Amino acid sequence: MSSWVWWTVMLLTLAYLLLGVFSIGVGASFKQACREQEWSPIHLCVFGSIIVIKVILITFWARLKLRIGDSWVQPTLMFAVPFIFFGLVTLIAVIVGGVWLVQERIQSCNGEPVCSSTLQVFSAVIFALINIPFLVLLYVTAVILILAIIFLAATSYHYFYKDVDATEVVTCDDNL
Repeated sequence: MSSWVWWTVMLLTLAYLLLGVFSIGVGASFKQACREQEWSPIHLCVFGSIIVIKVILITFWARLKLRIGDSWVQPTLMFAVPFIFFGLVTLIAVIVGGVWLVQERIQSCNGEPVCSSTLQVFSAVIFALINIPFLVLLYVTAVILILAIIFLAATSYHYFYKDVDATEVVTCDDNL
């Protein structure tokens, strides 16, 4: 791996880790101040913990993959299961956090008092910074899947229902 790629990966990993640590810190600092809206600081703490665990897991996997690659055993399933698990946990956290964030915004627009506008803005910024790449990947995957289904249907229709009269059919008797 070239030097600039390694540094870019390390800086992005460090930024991702710092967002997780800041989420835990802000969530913990607003835990006592926001007793009536307790879920928002708890969500930040849980989501920050998920980020930190994912960074540790990815770092461990990347480092250990180099050592295991030399051995003759390839335990890919052993490494895939934690990523699948944390991918599902991240998806659940994105859905739950997004719903809570929208509910809090609707409540503040209706005139109900908000625990802290700083906490609301920080939650929205963290939600956007962490989840936009995940959501873009999800949307791109959905679009590619839909296009693949349309392509498969179109080619299947063309193959099974093509106009036989418009094409020239060559039989064995014509060659004699």
